[in-house]
Amino acid sequence: MIKKIILIIIIILINFTNTELIEQGITTLNIGENNLMCSIIDTPNEFIYFGASTSPAQIIKISLSNFTKISTLTLQEGLDYISTGIIDREKELAYFATNPGSIIKVNLTNFSIISIYNLSEEENSIEGFAIDTQNQILYLGTYNVPAKIIKINLTIFEKVDEITLDSSYGGVRAGQYDPVHDMVYFVVESSPNKVLKIHGSSFIITNTLNLSSQVYPTFDLMIDSLNGSLFIGSYTQPAIIVQISLTNFSILSNLTLSEGGNNIMTSNIDPGAGFIYFGTHTFPGYVIKVELHDFIEIDSD
Repeated sequence: MIKKIILIIIIILINFTNTELIEQGITTLNIGENNLMCSIIDTPNEFIYFGASTSPAQIIKISLSNFTKISTLTLQEGLDYISTGIIDREKELAYFATNPGSIIKVNLTNFSIISIYNLSEEENSIEGFAIDTQNQILYLGTYNVPAKIIKINLTIFEKVDEITLDSSYGGVRAGQYDPVHDMVYFVVESSPNKVLKIHGSSFIITNTLNLSSQVYPTFDLMIDSLNGSLFIGSYTQPAIIVQISLTNFSILSNLTLSEGGNNIMTSNIDPGAGFIYFGTHTFPGYVIKVELHDFIEIDSD
């Protein structure tokens, strides 16, 4: 007898206040809508989108106003396993990476695929995305060896440049773009892990920062351009959050999380309110709230 295992994903909406984290609601997805690997949020229009690592891949649209599923966009055969995604809110577009390496351009207004850009065979594993919306440039990092940083012009939706990293480096894990200084940052697996600083316009690596051997592995990178900091969470027990200055590209501080704060996989930031939130890849999962000014752990749920 063959038994089918059904995995149902539950999404939890949490209200973050200055003093506590309160669970607000739950929505359950359909059978087969599982293995959610990334999310992007369209705050003005009150939608959140999840990319599913399924075959074929799926993009799931959720309404934030009533917290219900609106629609699921199933990609064509051969476009599998979404790994990461990013949004261009001004143009109401989103970009998702699949494995093997394709970039899917999605119109969020009518929730449809506009175009697909296929990368070469040696560029088939995309882990890091960063976007320059003003100049319409997408930067992506591959998890192949040797790894590559690829520059895509979104206006013509074609690759215009690439950097092949030294073979001593491992794969690229995460990326962020700093629009204030036109700089792109990527976390690269190595011994120790490194952060690469790349000038966007010239597309040249300007600096490399070594992380502590305790900060390994890492899957996440978040930027606070307003206050000039990068934040990296480690997939360790306990997890360590590293704060890096964008001004002089040096480590400012390390924050070791309290009990339950293990294996950071994702994060998001609210620089206006002064908080950054980290999600753990644990059972049960935790959401960690960190105050940016004093760089201290506030609460977890």
